[in-house]
Amino acid sequence: MPKTKTSPVAGPSTLGLILLAGLPLATANPAAATLQNRLSGWRVKAFPFAENDGTMYSDGRATLSLLRDACDFAEVQRDKSSGSTVPRPSRILLCYVDSPTSNDLLTAFGFSTFPVPVDAKSDWKSGKSWRFNIDTVVPAFMKAIEGTNEGTAKDVRLRIEAKRPDEVLLLPSRNYILPDKGYLSTQFEAAVYGRLGWPEVGAGLASKKYTKENLGRFYARVGGNRKHFHVDDRGLVFANSSHGLHGPTRQLQPEVKVPAEDLRRLLEGLYRFGTPVLSGFQHDVQYERNKDLANEPFECSEVGTINVSGTHANLYTNDVVRPT
Repeated sequence: MPKTKTSPVAGPSTLGLILLAGLPLATANPAAATLQNRLSGWRVKAFPFAENDGTMYSDGRATLSLLRDACDFAEVQRDKSSGSTVPRPSRILLCYVDSPTSNDLLTAFGFSTFPVPVDAKSDWKSGKSWRFNIDTVVPAFMKAIEGTNEGTAKDVRLRIEAKRPDEVLLLPSRNYILPDKGYLSTQFEAAVYGRLGWPEVGAGLASKKYTKENLGRFYARVGGNRKHFHVDDRGLVFANSSHGLHGPTRQLQPEVKVPAEDLRRLLEGLYRFGTPVLSGFQHDVQYERNKDLANEPFECSEVGTINVSGTHANLYTNDVVRPT
């Protein structure tokens, strides 16, 4: 195979992370090595998954190992890029063999990575899946990776990078209640699982302009005026700001076994659909016109239901809730 380095998605000044999932022992590491050689500006990581197609993602040990690798790599690179205006990794792509059990994998990573399903739609010799054939695996994954530099995948990245005050994709989705009383996280999950188009996430949720007249305490804390924010079905305003961030996101303890839920929460605190967010990025969730929270229930991803009273609550992208 040719060894010419190309970079369809990232440039040499950035460092992205590509995770390969669903490949068996025969192709996982060879595919990672080949793609690493072809892609400049990317680090490619893989872990062997089960050989049985039906249980590819049912055994969580491979998923947990890949998730741990992603968290370790992101933490090391974040330390290296401390003070830089370009976070590292600059993106995280979860490229996986599409399967009826893919949801097990996608649930483990939550809303941290950008999901890239791969399906060569062909069988190899003796009826074996294409994922056992390295000559089919590499071009299939290359094509999928190249596709993330355009269309919907690019639009999602640019929206998150812009960090507009009313960006739906940055909301703490497990606490934002929709008009139908459901949570925004159900739409996020549908988009990640491929059941809902990304442009349809949050469609119809109108943002509202808030001024010092109806959100005075917020602007007194952070400055500014006349920004658009989203308000949920309870009337709670999800206002974000680049001021007063409470971070950094907790780091992993070396040599300590960490459950998948904690790893997902860590990664979700650093990335939203594969694009970095500021360490400590938060929404100040409050009622307008200086109305206090009075035992308002929130779902904290660390401790479960928490009732908050006071001027506002800080909610992070991983749905950790910090009472003020």
